[in-house]
Amino acid sequence: MSRNAGGYSVRKVKSFRGNEGLGFNAELCRDGKPVAYVMDDAGGGMYRWEWYDREAPRTKVSVGGLCGGEHERNATPEEARLLAHVRTLPKEESEWDKGMSYPVNDEIFVGGLVDDYENDRRLRRVCKTKVLFRLEGDKEGEYRTVKAAYDERTKAWMKATYGDAVVEVLNEKYAA
Repeated sequence: MSRNAGGYSVRKVKSFRGNEGLGFNAELCRDGKPVAYVMDDAGGGMYRWEWYDREAPRTKVSVGGLCGGEHERNATPEEARLLAHVRTLPKEESEWDKGMSYPVNDEIFVGGLVDDYENDRRLRRVCKTKVLFRLEGDKEGEYRTVKAAYDERTKAWMKATYGDAVVEVLNEKYAA
């Protein structure tokens, strides 16, 4: 998923199964610096936030709701910065109600970062034993697999088999 992260990332992600699905604990970072601890306890409620600048003076920030409307929130400087960033993001298409879209809020944004983090970790693990690649016409994010190490022999086989139709080899992203 392509996401305008605006310098935000997550680390120290721990996922678990809760009463209402999957939950997580994570540290939210801006430009590599930790700014908050975030927890989704998978209990069906809102995220829990522990802002590291919680002692700083708070400011009132206008926040939009998912169903429209505005309300004010007392926010730390880092929280206000995150809320300002998510307001600049375009609406996202609903996975459940086709044709509907909704504004991105802080929870949707951080949840997406956690999803990206977990997906990246899973793909990195798969690339250790398989080659993941896409050909012209394949959907973005959907990969063909070959159970082999990504080495010169595999590269030669792919070139001989698919020629210039190979548009992406995900293993190259994780080569180090």
